[in-house]
Amino acid sequence: VTFGPVIYGATADILEFNVYSRWGQKVFTATDGKKEWDGRVDGKDAPSDVYVYQMKIRFLNGEEEDRTGQVTLIR
Repeated sequence: VTFGPVIYGATADILEFNVYSRWGQKVFTATDGKKEWDGRVDGKDAPSDVYVYQMKIRFLNGEEEDRTGQVTLIR
């Protein structure tokens, strides 16, 4: 199972997508080939915890918006 942004239709582009530990350590950064976090850090399963995600979105009209939230990883 993976976690990542879902855009319905062609209404926006994800410019950035990052996941951080509760202590602020970046554990995932989206790249062109990989846009979803697989719950691993440095090739190892990340511990069960609450993680913070941050993404920057650009809409078709050129407006950009930052969104943040939390995801709970349960093993």
